[in-house]
Amino acid sequence: MRVAPGIELSSEARLELEKLSRRRTTPVRVVQRSRIILLAADGAQNKEIAERLGVAPRMAALWRSRLRSGWAWRHAWRRFGGAGLSSWVSQV
Repeated sequence: MRVAPGIELSSEARLELEKLSRRRTTPVRVVQRSRIILLAADGAQNKEIAERLGVAPRMAALWRSRLRSGWAWRHAWRRFGGAGLSSWVSQV
């Protein structure tokens, strides 16, 4: 069985993602992305994330891959000038 690589979040990124996932005004896709990232950071495997959130395992793998490659953070910084993770998550 393959094991998905872990990801690490700074305390600031984790706090921002937790806020996004709890807000009632946050769009559903942003909540879903935030929860995928948080579960991956907690050590959950893609299949487990997919089962818990009702998404395809490929979606969990995609977001894990984007975070591990640094693409997500670089994209957020370039596109939003460091305006914050919430701006990036809602636009991607």
